[in-house]
Amino acid sequence: HAGSSIAWRSPKAVNRASLPFRPLLGPPFSQGTMARPCTLGLADREAAGGTGEEAACTKAGKLPIGEALDAVPLSRFMVWHVARMVAAWACMAMSQEATPYTFPGLKRDPSFKAGHEGLAAFAAASPAGNMLGAALGGWAVDCAGRRTTAVAGSALAAITHFAIAAANSWSTLVTYRAVQCVFSALVGSALVAWFVEFLPTHRRGQLLASFSIGWPIGRGVVILVASKANDHWRVLMSMGGVGFVALAFIMFTAFESPRFLVVSGKADKARRVLAAMHASSGGRWNDKVTLVTTNDSDSDSERKSLTSAFGGGGSSTAGRFWALLTEHTRLLLFVLVIFAALASTTVLIDTWGPDIFRQLIEPEGDALPHGVLMSFNLGDLAGIVVSIIVADRLGRRGSFLVGFLLQGLLFGSMAEFGRHPALIIGIIASGCRCFAWEAAGMFTLEVFPTELRAMAVSVTQTSMRLFSIGAVELSGRFVGGLNPRVSLLTFAALLSIAGFFVMLFFPMETANTPMVEGRERRA
Repeated sequence: HAGSSIAWRSPKAVNRASLPFRPLLGPPFSQGTMARPCTLGLADREAAGGTGEEAACTKAGKLPIGEALDAVPLSRFMVWHVARMVAAWACMAMSQEATPYTFPGLKRDPSFKAGHEGLAAFAAASPAGNMLGAALGGWAVDCAGRRTTAVAGSALAAITHFAIAAANSWSTLVTYRAVQCVFSALVGSALVAWFVEFLPTHRRGQLLASFSIGWPIGRGVVILVASKANDHWRVLMSMGGVGFVALAFIMFTAFESPRFLVVSGKADKARRVLAAMHASSGGRWNDKVTLVTTNDSDSDSERKSLTSAFGGGGSSTAGRFWALLTEHTRLLLFVLVIFAALASTTVLIDTWGPDIFRQLIEPEGDALPHGVLMSFNLGDLAGIVVSIIVADRLGRRGSFLVGFLLQGLLFGSMAEFGRHPALIIGIIASGCRCFAWEAAGMFTLEVFPTELRAMAVSVTQTSMRLFSIGAVELSGRFVGGLNPRVSLLTFAALLSIAGFFVMLFFPMETANTPMVEGRERRA
């Protein structure tokens, strides 16, 4: 097609000179990340003052935003981007992971004196609030933007956290916790979409896995504070408020997602973000380039369609929800089942696990075994480090199998051995915990297009929270009377069932494949 207005070239034909910016630092581009960097034909490039690759896109042209991000060298900007998300995730964990560590204090507090059913109601307030927040997340994140939703939601979550710490009645405590979790879920929906939309195709799985390090860091802070404050629940809730104040500041200093800006019709702002990203690597960005969504969305009609979909209003939100249901039915059903499995396993382990492990490993004591729980937390951290290294090599399917089947096998073994072997096996099982969570999050973010990504996150998170409410409420009625061995075997069976489901029905591998920008049917 050398004489046409569009020059199609193989990945091998792409080099640095063909880009609309000229990086001065950074590694060479990996093969396959830049299949078509602009839409100028060979005759147009020669007329622009150069020949062949030398003058490609140096004047003007159309460039898909995904390819523009693929071409950014990993530099100081990406380091700070990952660091922001790690810190943000740690702040989120300081709020979410505090629930089981408040139980001893709530039992002792004369204003509450909670039993297992009361604690289950308090624990269920968290997924109930998260469910409502996730349902609103798709609309809020698409209309207000990723960054704006994260900043405003963090500020409101901080306020309600401090209100929880001041509560003096059971109804007030549960209500404030539910409201706080609404804002927390809004922040979570915004954060995951914001983070992934900066990432290149190459090493995306490793970068996505990297921010999970923040969760065990935040949980570690909770365990340390709980041990020093003797599980005082007001101190733990106040600590969550401090975390959200820090999160609001972290996101206030961040850029908005360039993918979101392009899809919502704000390409000029996206170019400024890309200019900052390239400046951090010593490169220069050509601001004459027109950013578009995908190779197939160059027409004005499709760009207007994508822009109008993000223009706000109930009809556009309903339209995106309907498109998700009708155009991606099989993928959506698979993801919903996966998150239901996580709600029935990992969420219950997070909620009741500390007390089950106390009964199994330190049955003679009434206080939570903070040292044992910190060991499990360090196992989780080690598992995340391993997952960062192997995420793209295992693929999403392999990560699901580790997180479900292998973890289920380890929990079953943990129930059959004595105290000390159970401790070692528990640490290894904790290392497998992150794999299924990360695979579910990555698959959801990668398989749906930018236009529907926030809506997909909202629907899946809402469903997961709904399942969590039922699971926590139901388990709270009998968990106190269960033998810890029976509880662990139940967790093992549920995890194994989820693993076999993945083996039979996993739809497609998304590791090391480009993310979809426009309305493109993948299944």
